[in-house]
Amino acid sequence: MKTWILYLAALLIGSIHTQSLIGQSKYESEVKPQGIVFPRLTTSQQNSLSAIKGQCIYNIDTNELNCYNGLDWVTATTNTSTQNITLSGQLSDSDFDTKIQVEEFADEDKIRFDIEGTEVLSLEKNMNDVFRINYKGQYDNLIIGDQAGANITPFNVSGQLESRYNTIIGSFAAGNSTTVGKSNTLIGHASGSSLNGIGNTFVGASAGSANVVSNTGNNNTFIGRFAGGFTQSGGGNTFIGTSSGIGNATGNVNVNIGDNSGASSVASFGSVSIGGSAASNVSNGNFSSVIIGYEAGQNGQTLARNVIIGAQAGKAFPTTNFIEGNVVLGNEAGYSLNGSNNVFIGNQAGYSEQGNNKLYIEGSNSLNPLIYGEFDNDLVKVNGTLHISETAKLTPLTTVPMCTSAEEGLIYFKASDRTLQICKGALGWKEVLTN
Repeated sequence: MKTWILYLAALLIGSIHTQSLIGQSKYESEVKPQGIVFPRLTTSQQNSLSAIKGQCIYNIDTNELNCYNGLDWVTATTNTSTQNITLSGQLSDSDFDTKIQVEEFADEDKIRFDIEGTEVLSLEKNMNDVFRINYKGQYDNLIIGDQAGANITPFNVSGQLESRYNTIIGSFAAGNSTTVGKSNTLIGHASGSSLNGIGNTFVGASAGSANVVSNTGNNNTFIGRFAGGFTQSGGGNTFIGTSSGIGNATGNVNVNIGDNSGASSVASFGSVSIGGSAASNVSNGNFSSVIIGYEAGQNGQTLARNVIIGAQAGKAFPTTNFIEGNVVLGNEAGYSLNGSNNVFIGNQAGYSEQGNNKLYIEGSNSLNPLIYGEFDNDLVKVNGTLHISETAKLTPLTTVPMCTSAEEGLIYFKASDRTLQICKGALGWKEVLTN
């Protein structure tokens, strides 16, 4: 009783104090049998007060009871129009199944978030005093972002759990059409938007997005904006870089590293393309080729079983149909590549060569390389002086080779009489005289 008397006395004193400050009776505190009427102030009037901790007023702008906590004015009333109900340590809807609560148990020091009767999130510290966000349930899926994972379907028609273990983070269709995907990690705006595969990791805006059709590929790793963007069913691919492997639809077990690397290939298999725009315009596919270097092996419709290493090595022509079995090593080596089964070694070696079965070993774009060969004709030419430090062996021939002006200077060892013969053009073969 003493407490109430003191409280009422304080209100009366506060009323007198308020009236003396403002001079209008509607701002007075009033004690009536029906309840207490707090001073009625606008927000501006409230903020102009020299308030003390614990002082309360009724804000006629917001229609709320506000109290000063020593630092700020805070709302002390409940807005029943939105059916939010405040209980001790809890903010809930009218049926109490969706709520935010603190300290469900005594001194728990945890904030819990429940939706439709299920706790989905809690904010807490671990046993080592480290803050963590505990995201619960959801069939082991973590989904964050506007429209992200909007169509996740945990169970199929037979009741088997299908879509789980997914981490989907990103806005506007990140994993939006995913229904039965499992064990996928999708991070970025629209990444994996149509994915329904297993074990994929997509990082980057629109990575592995597939756009119109469903992507059922498995075990792909796409990192970069639009990386693997149109993949439909290919699996086991690793694409790193902006638009790397963007055109891949059905290709499998390929590695593309670098912006636009392997960008146009639709159905490659077992290929490696490393470097900005490496094999970027190979439209049909790249099969079991290793392409390394900026714009290396950039063009052509189909590459197969090539090893091309060097900046712009084997760059080729966009209209080239099929290029296979080439070994090209060196900066701009085989730059105009248009054939198969060639070996070009050295800076710009075979730069202009467009044929097949050629050997170039050279340090420039010369048409007369230091060493030239033709694999289909078993021919090797040395455009320079040949030094042999020990011995050279000529295999004895039983059949006499052709000797014309074109072969003048050719030598061979004649098996029948064990003599060394030299071609003198129109004079035919002559024995090389020895002491």
